[in-house]
Amino acid sequence: LWLESIPPTATVPSLTSIFSQYGAVESARILSDKSSGFINYSNTDAAIQAKAALNGTEIAPGTGPLRIGFAKVVQPSALSISSLPQSGPKNTSTDISYTVKDTTKLEKVISIPTRTLCDMELDMVEIVREYGADDDELSKIRSNLSNAISFTSFIEELPTLPDPNPNRVYDAPKLRDIRKRIDNGSCSVSEIEAAAVDMLDEIAELASDYLGNTVVQKLFDNCSEDVKTRMLRRLAPYLAQLGIHKNGTWAAQKVIDVANTTGQMEIIANSLRPYTVHLFLDQFGNYVLQCCLRFGSPYNDFIFETMLSRFWDIAQGRFGARAMRACLESHYVNKEQQRVLAAAITLHAVQLATNANGALLLTWFLDTCTLPNRHRILAPRLIPHLVALCTHKLASLTVLKVVNYRAEPEARRAIFEALILNPDESALEETLRDSAQGPIVIYKILTTPFLETDIRQRSIAAVRNVLFRLKVHPSQGYRRLMDEVGLSTRS
Repeated sequence: LWLESIPPTATVPSLTSIFSQYGAVESARILSDKSSGFINYSNTDAAIQAKAALNGTEIAPGTGPLRIGFAKVVQPSALSISSLPQSGPKNTSTDISYTVKDTTKLEKVISIPTRTLCDMELDMVEIVREYGADDDELSKIRSNLSNAISFTSFIEELPTLPDPNPNRVYDAPKLRDIRKRIDNGSCSVSEIEAAAVDMLDEIAELASDYLGNTVVQKLFDNCSEDVKTRMLRRLAPYLAQLGIHKNGTWAAQKVIDVANTTGQMEIIANSLRPYTVHLFLDQFGNYVLQCCLRFGSPYNDFIFETMLSRFWDIAQGRFGARAMRACLESHYVNKEQQRVLAAAITLHAVQLATNANGALLLTWFLDTCTLPNRHRILAPRLIPHLVALCTHKLASLTVLKVVNYRAEPEARRAIFEALILNPDESALEETLRDSAQGPIVIYKILTTPFLETDIRQRSIAAVRNVLFRLKVHPSQGYRRLMDEVGLSTRS
């Protein structure tokens, strides 16, 4: 099924939960624009029933009707990567599938089953060791991984905020008066705290009010730690809901910004943790989590542990990927947190390379991260999927970044040996068969300025042989590559 007008707060697990009522869902996917996606059922009857039941309905209050249609299935020859000759070990779990966003646009998707954090734990520890972690850091990282694996109490759907009370004591005129007095300095600290205590019963509702949230912010700015803690305890059950509310998010961020005691930090962390995935994927909620980074470890560990346990769910989201990158670039992140997330990026490299949002994390990893040997460690993860990556417009950029990185020539050599200098030339031939992308990528790889002379000469000979065998023509997009390897294109 092809879905349009998906609510911005929807997640892959929440869609799966809704659509699985009508039959077994094989896969669910939300596209990068966050308003469209696909649901694949095991049988046609389930898809027909789901379309009839849900088309034109609201799956979240106030988000408008969901539009559902049957996706056009395109099945060109040789869809399975496992059926294509590849460099390196053969990976039979990787598939190239095609989905249609409309009748004129074909989108190629490299589909690789994601592994659970429990399955990846040993690999992550080994990669972190290669990134330079000492024994003390490894001990902390193992503890974080264990905590991330053991926490399974995530809540995918946020409950709603309390309904507005028509008999609210603090109405708009009173709130304006309090705000004006605080701004003018005509209200003493004791008076401010007395007003805060008097508002406790209404503070959760006020925090989401367009005017009330500004007053709540001023109360947290001016009250003592004891009064702030009392207000926080009343807000804590609704803190995540406030975080995704257009008014409430400002109050939630202020509450987090002024939290100073370990007790306050602990209340906030415990309140947000079950909803962390939802917050990461929300346009407002992701900033609420970023505010928590200033707590430092161990009070911000829940953010990084969620990124580890639900890495792919968050990384493919528009706001999730950007929030993860912001966390990695924050000066509050410590080396253990950065190393373990770099290991997660390494293990998900192929999925990230083919996703417009996930690619942002790979760009950080390859261009900004300063961990040693990261290109050399990443290259073996890419090699089993080189054909698919090099014929994918977005993913090919990752291969080119590894090839063009001067400081780690061994990573570049590994790519060349697998893709171009492999004796059977099967990977190179399959790449060059894709006239739309293959010749462009091979040309860019051959013209990298850091290529050793002997490898370049051998590569040119190999490419020339394959082009001869394929009997290509310059008009098919091979002109620049043919000129580069010495094949005349003038006749």
